[in-house]
Amino acid sequence: MRFITAATVLLASITSSTFATPVLQELVTRDANGLIDNLRSNNLSRLADALAQNPEVTNTIFQENSKKYFLAPTDDAMQKLPDWVTQNKTILQATLLQHVLNGQFDSNKFNTYPTHTIGHSLLKSNDFVKLPGGAGQAVSLARGPQGAFVAEAVNNDTMTSATGSYDQFTIQPISQAITVPGGLVATLRYLGYEELLNTISSVQDGALARQLDEMSGITVFAPTNRALREYADTDPNEQDLATVLGQHVIQSRVVYSPLLTDQGSMISSSGQDIIFDQASGRVTVNGRSAKIIQSDIICSTGVIHLIDTVLSSTNLDQGRALQAARSAQAGVSNSQAASVSGPVDGTNSITSQGNSVPVSQTSGYSTRNSTKNDDNAGQGQSGFGNNNNNNNNNNNNGNGKNAAVSINVSGSLAGLASATAIGLALLL
Repeated sequence: MRFITAATVLLASITSSTFATPVLQELVTRDANGLIDNLRSNNLSRLADALAQNPEVTNTIFQENSKKYFLAPTDDAMQKLPDWVTQNKTILQATLLQHVLNGQFDSNKFNTYPTHTIGHSLLKSNDFVKLPGGAGQAVSLARGPQGAFVAEAVNNDTMTSATGSYDQFTIQPISQAITVPGGLVATLRYLGYEELLNTISSVQDGALARQLDEMSGITVFAPTNRALREYADTDPNEQDLATVLGQHVIQSRVVYSPLLTDQGSMISSSGQDIIFDQASGRVTVNGRSAKIIQSDIICSTGVIHLIDTVLSSTNLDQGRALQAARSAQAGVSNSQAASVSGPVDGTNSITSQGNSVPVSQTSGYSTRNSTKNDDNAGQGQSGFGNNNNNNNNNNNNGNGKNAAVSINVSGSLAGLASATAIGLALLL
């Protein structure tokens, strides 16, 4: 496919004056028109029409004179957008911005599925994204036997032809438009994970679920329905229930798959090390191990990794959990988070463990920094199994106990759970 190359407009050369704002707007409009014309000339007319009708989007796209990776839905993909997107201007604009990634990407260098390459989009509105530092929403990219694609929770959007360019844009046509991710609860519901959904929705009339959807930065290792039912059948006691589910949550960090090995140790909200082994694609907490069966399910507040077993460690260290959360929060740089460019890795990410990491449970370090990766966590990246929704086992018939979560508003770990419920020890 042929794309026209335009000269880069040097916006930085414009000095401040009473005429600066209209001059800048004129340049933005000219660049936007050039991009729109370019798309039309390359059979991406419906996308071009959507941009022409939404100048707020092109204003955002050209706000910074930097490299961008435009995942451009084909005409067929745009035509298939549902009415709830096309007839709602706010959602349509959010959808368009979700397709523009900040920085430079090369589809030939994407990680091989089921691992992913992660980029951050220009969608930063707090109505749709609640990531630390005001970061744009993430998009998962990968390569498979049939080539490169965008990896969503249940759909893969194939890259349909060779990339082209316009100015500092790489334009990559894709076969299906990307859906703007919902909150944690909505995502779990969409995937059919009713057991875990019950866990976070049945507390205080849904107060915890709402709080999780509002949190700015969270990583959840989500057990399947089958795994939760099997664990509930062991009849764990009330105190253990709260601690165990806390092993599945990392607060104030968004640990996408490239960061499982690239960014140091992970500490659960029950204060325990979560160790990732690259060879097996498993996470382990105090000897309790689970395989990641699907990674990088994006939600508005962070990321979900589906696992096949409950991490049933009952070890609890509230002080360590609190220190880890505070260290991660202190490590967030708003300027860096909002401007992360190109593929995410250990040094190019919106969050880290920070520089005041609690004492390691197995090593001799008194504190660890955001890049040290010890405790047999492994190096490199690995496969996480296959994306087979049958692993979910959504048949909810049987005697599995309902799940419930409890918190207290003081910010300490929750210690309350009913005798028939699964509780979550979660720092909030």
